[in-house]
Amino acid sequence: MLPFLQQVVHHLDVGPYQQQMRVGALAFGTFPRMLFRLNAFTDKSRLVSAISKIRYIGGDSNINTALAFAKDQMLGRLVKGVRGGATPVIVLLTDGKSENRQATVRQAEAARQCGIEIFAVGVGEADQDELSCLVSQPIEDHLFYANDFRDFLNSISTTLSSKLSNC
Repeated sequence: MLPFLQQVVHHLDVGPYQQQMRVGALAFGTFPRMLFRLNAFTDKSRLVSAISKIRYIGGDSNINTALAFAKDQMLGRLVKGVRGGATPVIVLLTDGKSENRQATVRQAEAARQCGIEIFAVGVGEADQDELSCLVSQPIEDHLFYANDFRDFLNSISTTLSSKLSNC
């Protein structure tokens, strides 16, 4: 999954200026964990290096708490690094299904109501039906699925990067 993230970032215009993108990351299992905030990296090479150091978190797949954390702690109006006027975006990467589908759908709806655009990338055992309930509309522009991580690098990363650049 990390090479996929690095490939997506490679295609983005990341930087400190108003018209450039900022990238933050969190990992989740049983609990979400902040990896880095939106204002942590304004240099693409340092961001790619930070991504290479991300480690897998085991535990349950509490997507609902990850969405709530991203909405409140990473993309909230008063959070450092959030650019005024920019469309806030969540890209959910998962290879499973949530522990609590109803709570997850509620959190996704709350994020969308706050103006956050949600994309999802599902791999392998990811529940495509559930992910389609989480993403922004139109679903076909916001939901990506691959049988395994190797499918990501070429086909999905370029498409996702292009869509993110238009946000």
